[in-house]
Amino acid sequence: MESRGKTSFESEVKLLMYQFLQGVKHLHDLQMFHRDFKTENILLSSHGKLKICDIGMCHKFGFSLSTARMCSFTVVDMWSIACVMAMLLFAETFFKGISKLDQVIGNTGNRKWLITMGIQQYVPRPIPYE
Repeated sequence: MESRGKTSFESEVKLLMYQFLQGVKHLHDLQMFHRDFKTENILLSSHGKLKICDIGMCHKFGFSLSTARMCSFTVVDMWSIACVMAMLLFAETFFKGISKLDQVIGNTGNRKWLITMGIQQYVPRPIPYE
């Protein structure tokens, strides 16, 4: 019985991801790059229809983009899409942190890298424990 429920859940995630990827393909075909995919920017109707919203960070590039240049722009969207799919499948938030920056550079190695690059003002300070 449990495996049947899991199969149903995975099928639902596959259907959502299919719709999501179709929407992303449409944006990319128009040479538009969302650059801010996250679960909060995906709407789902009561009929199961998925919509992509919050296109405030969306950027449209000219039609003269080479294939290599276009691929470099789509990498940001692809990373975000993979994160959304993982969050749907595992039902948990990845990259937890105390701030948006901490979510990105959360581990010590990344903090050291920022300090080495001379931008220590962006290094989040740990929360003191009481």
